[in-house]
Amino acid sequence: MLRRISSSISGRLISACKTIPNRRLFAFIDLLNMQHHKCDNSIPSHLLDYPLHYAVHTKNLDLLNKLLSKPTVFIDQEDDQGRTALHCAMSQTCHQIVECLLQHRANVDCVDYQGSTAAHLAVKQRDLLYLNLLLEHNADCLIGDRYGKSTLDLVCEYGEQAMFEILVERGVLSNLVYQLSTNQNSDNACFCQSSALGLAARNGHITICAELLEHQFPINVFTAQGSALHESCINGEWQVVRLLLYKGIDHTITDICGQTALHIAQTYLLRSKWSVAGEEAVSFLQITKVAILVCKKWKRKKEARLKCVFQADRQTHTHIIYGRAFVLYACTQMIYRFGEEGVVN
Repeated sequence: MLRRISSSISGRLISACKTIPNRRLFAFIDLLNMQHHKCDNSIPSHLLDYPLHYAVHTKNLDLLNKLLSKPTVFIDQEDDQGRTALHCAMSQTCHQIVECLLQHRANVDCVDYQGSTAAHLAVKQRDLLYLNLLLEHNADCLIGDRYGKSTLDLVCEYGEQAMFEILVERGVLSNLVYQLSTNQNSDNACFCQSSALGLAARNGHITICAELLEHQFPINVFTAQGSALHESCINGEWQVVRLLLYKGIDHTITDICGQTALHIAQTYLLRSKWSVAGEEAVSFLQITKVAILVCKKWKRKKEARLKCVFQADRQTHTHIIYGRAFVLYACTQMIYRFGEEGVVN
């Protein structure tokens, strides 16, 4: 009886208030029509101003369909953060909600106040299915956010191999390579606000770095922080340094302060205080011949200068190597040798 009465009341309210552009009222009316839906007290009250966002946040597919059936409802309405319902859906674990919004032609390239698209948020959520759905609806994965990072940049930064392969298959990487190639100068260098190669190098994702270069990504792309060589040196990713030098990166490229990767590595080397035990140091030494050579030179010539990087433990008769300093020193030695000989052993 109460259900029939409330349904009758809501029906009369709808017919009486069709011309009133009050989002809160329409949200309330739609909630009356969904008697089986139980409101969550944890939902922020301001979401009542955004019915679509409310439906997405509560994962109420029936309410969402009902709202989208109304001609007065704008599917790409933004909330107080500039996010659409599709943005909001990226943080929910309900793929049916996303599919519903896409079927009703939600704009996949809308950006919020941070410049992020739904694809940006899908990558941040590490949700491969969401990214696939967006790509099927022609999402532009080269739109940069407020930091200049595109969806592809974020994938490379996070080291999401599966997402990276999908973007390659969809032609996103080839489109980016074409755009960058048209902006290269006579030295085959190109300045960008953000670099997929630099972000991958910064975080040590050597596989993605190698695949980017295999797909003809310009190796000498640089940002205000410098080239990918700068990024890998600063963060001690010395295997990435080796890869970049093998592939012929220009080690004379400077950052916004006019410093090369070698200068950066030397600066951070002297400031490094992180240490690792001897066993970990041995594993470093077994990686490459360059590391062994660096270790010998370092112990013989650089001990005083670097404040006793090797410190003998009188009790255990072992050596402690400052791990981060060791890696940075290896980077400087590789760049030195590359500059002098043109090769890295």
